[in-house]
Amino acid sequence: MINMEKDDQMAAEWLTAGKIFIDRFRGFHKTGSVSFASDLLETTWPLSLNGAAAAIPKPSFRRPGVGGVLSSVRVRNGGRLRRRARLLIAESSAEMRNYFRRFLGDRYELQTVSSGAAALDALLNDPPDLLLADLKTLQRDGPVLLRALKSNAKTHYIPLILTAMRSEEQTCSEEVNAGVDGYLIKPISARQLLACIASHIELAHVRREAAQALSESEAKYKALLDSLDDGVFVAHDGRFVFANPALSALLGYSGEECIGLPLESVVASKNFESWSQRFMHGAAKEAECSWRHQAAFLHRDGHAICVELCARRIHFNRRPAILGIVRDITDRKQAEDALRESEERFRRVVEQAPIPIFVHAMDGQILEISCAVTELTGWTHEDLPDARAWFLKGRRIPEEEVDGMLAETQRRFTEGSIAEPEEITVWTKGGDPRWWLFYGSAPMRLPDRRPFLASMAIDVTDHRKAEQALREADRLKDEFVAMLAHELRNPLAPIRNAVQVLRQLGLTDPELKWTRDVIGRQVAQMSRLLDDLLDISRITRGTIVLKRTVVEISTVIDRAVETSLPLIKSRRHKLSVQGPRESVQVEGDLTRLVQVIANLLNNAAKYTDAGGCIELIVETTPDEVLVRVRDNGMGISAELLPNIFDLFTQGSRSLDRSQGGLGLGLALVRRLIEMHGGRVEAQSAGSGSGAEFIVRLPRIAAASSRENSGSAGGRSGSNSAGVRVLVVDDNVDSAESMALLLSLDGHDVRTAFDGPGALAIAGEFQPEAVLLDIGLPGMDGYEVAKQMRGQPGMEKALMIAVTGYGQADDRARSKAAGFDHHLVKPVDPEILSALLATLKNG
Repeated sequence: MINMEKDDQMAAEWLTAGKIFIDRFRGFHKTGSVSFASDLLETTWPLSLNGAAAAIPKPSFRRPGVGGVLSSVRVRNGGRLRRRARLLIAESSAEMRNYFRRFLGDRYELQTVSSGAAALDALLNDPPDLLLADLKTLQRDGPVLLRALKSNAKTHYIPLILTAMRSEEQTCSEEVNAGVDGYLIKPISARQLLACIASHIELAHVRREAAQALSESEAKYKALLDSLDDGVFVAHDGRFVFANPALSALLGYSGEECIGLPLESVVASKNFESWSQRFMHGAAKEAECSWRHQAAFLHRDGHAICVELCARRIHFNRRPAILGIVRDITDRKQAEDALRESEERFRRVVEQAPIPIFVHAMDGQILEISCAVTELTGWTHEDLPDARAWFLKGRRIPEEEVDGMLAETQRRFTEGSIAEPEEITVWTKGGDPRWWLFYGSAPMRLPDRRPFLASMAIDVTDHRKAEQALREADRLKDEFVAMLAHELRNPLAPIRNAVQVLRQLGLTDPELKWTRDVIGRQVAQMSRLLDDLLDISRITRGTIVLKRTVVEISTVIDRAVETSLPLIKSRRHKLSVQGPRESVQVEGDLTRLVQVIANLLNNAAKYTDAGGCIELIVETTPDEVLVRVRDNGMGISAELLPNIFDLFTQGSRSLDRSQGGLGLGLALVRRLIEMHGGRVEAQSAGSGSGAEFIVRLPRIAAASSRENSGSAGGRSGSNSAGVRVLVVDDNVDSAESMALLLSLDGHDVRTAFDGPGALAIAGEFQPEAVLLDIGLPGMDGYEVAKQMRGQPGMEKALMIAVTGYGQADDRARSKAAGFDHHLVKPVDPEILSALLATLKNG
């Protein structure tokens, strides 16, 4: 039932018309507090409730301008009504102000100003939820306004969105780098405007809530530590870096005086020598992470205090440290009296603690549980009267194992040992799992001398879910990268085939030859970008494997130069190669080392103006091989140089370069070289001064045999003329261009565009080789290969997978399906020719 907060005339119109009513309304809890709010309500029929107008809404809520139905109403601020967001619009154009009012007025509270100075005054007097400002309207007030917005703790969450003409987009991009949250280019569509504002308001709200939640969480944990009766401290390098009030009081110092106080000054000398080394330097020892001691501490006035000290190795602010818990045992009677007096306080602390806490008696009876246990699991004290019930219900431990768990708890009581923290699964009363980081404490005694154990836990369910979500996101990212590469490689295949056909036709027209070579170079560049993208993904996931052999460095240089020479020539650079005459060998993956040097050469070619100079120099030391790639190009700025090998790093030098790439090449270079046990560095005197990249690899002694040196060898000749080939690809351009290319080589070629068609042609044509795409519609390439292998006469046919999928698991799957080879689009014609030649060469 909806309690109307409108005047009688508006309510009557709504109820009698039974129409969609676009406005704010509130839903009330039975206690009278507001429990939800929405922007739209659709009634079914009017009612009269106690003489007042009322209505029963349909069980759905729609947002204005959005076609979907919300399945629930979002409650914010603990069930209190969340006010409409307020926008401050700085726009000198009256027409644009009216435009914004027309599309934003029904959804947000608007305040419009016509100058940057007025916007600054409004921002400081009454901060809005979002500032939408025209770039020209701000003029010289823009930097002042941005500093005022971002430097104030109360306003730095407020998003600033600029509006500008297309000609001002470069300026907007620079303002985004300076701290502006985004910009819109005029003319602005209503959909674009609403989506941009809604997303930035929600993002700002989420950030504010997260910061507030973090602050509240830290305050709760501090309150918990401050409420403990035992002294708690953290020590680093022999000095206190944290001390709770209980420890300060015990030692007679203030909280501020304890910080920085040397441990030696509070430990009696007779005890200090016996355990100082073990205690103070234990943070560096992996085998020993917790201790229990009895020692004499010194009060500020000089009298000794007998204490029991429990210490544990931890990391505090990312540094090794000691966490200590100190209990005064000077007078047992006083301790017992203090325990009796504090029992009720302790019970209240446990009950009200924001984390799960259990207090167990010696016989397993659960004496107290904190409210957090019930809030998180639904289990009450009545549901969990003892440890057996807790193990059976809350932990879901099989009954035959419960006795062993109880025996372990009894042993801890008897020995007074502290259980190691462990992550456990807890089941709620409703059957849902939660994950707790569970801590057990040392046994203590109640006033009647009964021992008890207080255990506490930290709920890490959200952390576990976040980890699972991160793993899932990483998996989806890998799938996306593989799919992206596949989809981009498919159109590259017919283009490369067409280029190869043009080469074989022997064009004589210079302009046509130039056009053909440009297309070929750009296809090769796109293929390299896709390879870099997939290589980075494999390296970050640790799935790339190096095929290590003894490699002749001259072979690496020759192949790298061969790979990069087309790009170098296209930019009319002069390449100088220098190296030692003697044999120089390293251990590594020949293909990956060629990829590294080729990437550096390509990088030098791209960032050197046409007609530049590039030097490739190989130097040796007794232990290392140094490969220098030096250019006289654009150079690297001092700001960019320290991060030049980071992922996606390009800097300003790529803003006007169409061949700037994805910022992956140098990151790939560093990671591949590190996998080879080497290192790479970059040097530059600054912008315009050229750059030099130095690769260092471990050198091995020259072997007498060159069998594993990775020599290039001769290329396979085209001796495969006359082979019957079936090309299967649902991309008609790809299939027909490949068929044309193979026909020009003298092969007898047939084409099919789906699985059933391929099987039918194979039965009649009896091909000696099959080029089969994996991603066919309906029946995929794996199934086609399996069925084709089963056809008479096809048992020994050469089955070649030709696909855009090229990761290790893709290759393993194609091999399991019966393929002999796995080629990634676009296929290198020379590799394909060599494979077909094997049919004639035996």
